[in-house]
Amino acid sequence: MTNTMEQELHNVLKVLREGGTILYPTDTIWGIGCDATNEKAVEKVIRIKATPALKGGMQGKISVGKDYDMFYKAHPLIFEKAKELRGKPTPAEDLLWNYVGQGQLGVKFRRQHPASMYVLDFYAHAVNLAIEIDGSIHAEEEVKRNDIERQNRLESLGIKFIRFTNQEVLSQIEEVLKKINTEIKKLKQEASSSLQGGEPALAPFSPSRSASAERGRAGGKSFIVLVSDPGMLNRFVKNVPELAWDLMDASNTAEDPEAKPLTIIYDCARGLAKNVVAEDGSIGVRLVTREANEFCHRMIHKFGRPIVSTSANLSGMPAPKNFSEISNEIISGIDYVVNWRQNDYSNSQASSIIRLKENGEFKIVRE
Repeated sequence: MTNTMEQELHNVLKVLREGGTILYPTDTIWGIGCDATNEKAVEKVIRIKATPALKGGMQGKISVGKDYDMFYKAHPLIFEKAKELRGKPTPAEDLLWNYVGQGQLGVKFRRQHPASMYVLDFYAHAVNLAIEIDGSIHAEEEVKRNDIERQNRLESLGIKFIRFTNQEVLSQIEEVLKKINTEIKKLKQEASSSLQGGEPALAPFSPSRSASAERGRAGGKSFIVLVSDPGMLNRFVKNVPELAWDLMDASNTAEDPEAKPLTIIYDCARGLAKNVVAEDGSIGVRLVTREANEFCHRMIHKFGRPIVSTSANLSGMPAPKNFSEISNEIISGIDYVVNWRQNDYSNSQASSIIRLKENGEFKIVRE
């Protein structure tokens, strides 16, 4: 064992024992972690995951048109420009508004929406999706360059884009709506229920609810926790079904190099922080073997308790595929960033997920 790993294990264990948060390489993707039995530590993770606007809301400071809310600190002059543009829509904008303006696609769109230094043709804040309709002028090279720069800046704020030409909207409206609807469904899945890399996204915060009330859930789902051995699993899950051991053995001994780690959602968690467990008492657990990830396995084993595993991204944003994709907002909120495998640029593999009932019935959530 190298001194580097030993030193990192020493550092990270000290932080975990003090109730701190860590950024670490799991057996799937990079994750945010803490002591899964420490409610205050888990609350720190929830706050780190919250978007900047929602962090402000948790402190009682959120208000429309300020800070990092849906307008992304837009100047009052941008609001005036947006109001002016709303009064003279193009035929393509008018047509599309008739199909999306009343929530027909399941999300609320706003038209001529102020965002930072710009005005978006259409914007749905629930999924951070902007729709841009380009006239013929957008084919000019200088305008193209400006469009790219504008889009890059707004994408850095977490806004996703889908673009159409005027002609596409006017002559192929059904196809346009189909593409928008597909994008909305994809973004909803990523934001609310996708277990990216085996770690669930957090539910958005409401300023009217406390962080502890949110309890880190998205649609009743919990965080995932990692354990290092069967004994630890039995300590924190009541009545582990016999089938679970067969499933884990099959997963851990698979010869297929493409075989994925296995997360199992169990019915009855025990001994874990309340804000880790789902409302129905279930908990997602993954047993990390030494072969799968030596650092992660040894860390959990030495710590002696399960460690939270949630993807290293702001709530609702895509999970990073490697360390280089983790945002500064996440890194700056963490107590300790593990200096291990940071230069590994390979794209990690998401885990398979199975829901296993106490009576042995199971359902494949994700293959």
